[in-house]
Amino acid sequence: MVKPGRIQKCAALQDKTAELLRFFSVADHHAWEEYYFNQQLRVAFRISLAQTQGAYAISAWLRQGELQVEKLSVQPFVKKKPEEALANIKLLIKCRHCVTLPSEP
Repeated sequence: MVKPGRIQKCAALQDKTAELLRFFSVADHHAWEEYYFNQQLRVAFRISLAQTQGAYAISAWLRQGELQVEKLSVQPFVKKKPEEALANIKLLIKCRHCVTLPSEP
């Protein structure tokens, strides 16, 4: 996590621990365990890392994704837009046999 610049390089174990706690935005290792092991993560696919090999690496990957999402600037979701797009897609599917495309030479 040091190489890609996610945490600062530290020599002392106490400093390394503080960097990791800062990265995960938790107060101590108990808070990290509570979030990643003892509860199901609040994501669309509901997972718990308690029985997972590589849980530490997965938690770092998930946290990096959270940090990247915080930097995004997106427009508010408008339910009507995807519904309109889907209606247009359905129309295109129905009419695809109505349209004759030129054949390749």
